Amino acid sequence: MRKLFFAFVVLLFASCTSRPLQLSDLEFEPVYDYWVYNSKEALIANQIDTMFLIIDPNSEEKLNLISWNNDVPYRTDTFEYYVYNENGRVVEIQCFSAFYENDKFQYDSIGLWKEYRHFSDYKDRQIFSYRFVPESLLLYRYHYDYNKPDSVFAYTQFKFDKQGKILEKKSGRSDSFESDYYDKTIYKYNDLGQLLYVQTTMDVGSIEEEEYGHQNYFYTEDKLDSVISQIAQKYGGGAKPSKLYYDERGLCYQVIKGNRTINCIYKQRK
Repeated sequence: MRKLFFAFVVLLFASCTSRPLQLSDLEFEPVYDYWVYNSKEALIANQIDTMFLIIDPNSEEKLNLISWNNDVPYRTDTFEYYVYNENGRVVEIQCFSAFYENDKFQYDSIGLWKEYRHFSDYKDRQIFSYRFVPESLLLYRYHYDYNKPDSVFAYTQFKFDKQGKILEKKSGRSDSFESDYYDKTIYKYNDLGQLLYVQTTMDVGSIEEEEYGHQNYFYTEDKLDSVISQIAQKYGGGAKPSKLYYDERGLCYQVIKGNRTINCIYKQRK
């Protein structure tokens, strides 16, 4: 009887001391870009400041790189580079293949997007606000045009598990997300909590959902070994999947995408 009473007290104490998830508990993986993925943990552990994507000299297919007259802080054979902050979050992406693109990200104190800026043949500047519902483990992100801060033009909904890992993301023009959304991404994990599978589907109107692309993550002795990614051909993907390979640091060192071979070169933080 005493054992039963003691077990009841322990369970009661645990229920009283547990707290709902806070915004700071939520775990977001870095965005899987069109080319490469690196985990936040690997970027932090190796103090990575910049990643340069370089066309391998022996690649069957080359990229046409834009020539710039001004001094630029990258190698002349770089077609894209990423700059990270000390928390492993990307703060700038620049692309120099075919046309110039520049993306910049600002974060708040817990790592949520505060501002996003894009520059290419068009300009985009967004600011964000958030609403978190701990009971349903849902986070809502509201998108505003920088010049129209009183009017929401897009919404993103994130769903998390009880450990704070992201399970699903939806983006759309309405905050209902029942039938009006642009895309939906689901995330699956292995028993160790490591990312295992990511799939993105599009709402194309005429049919309920259509797959945009997916990624499978493979591990060797609990370390990320490779990622195989496939984007649907109608959305710019090739007939062959992309393959990403990782070194002992957990950083991507090479990408094979169709007939292109891309090398990843890293610069550590000073």
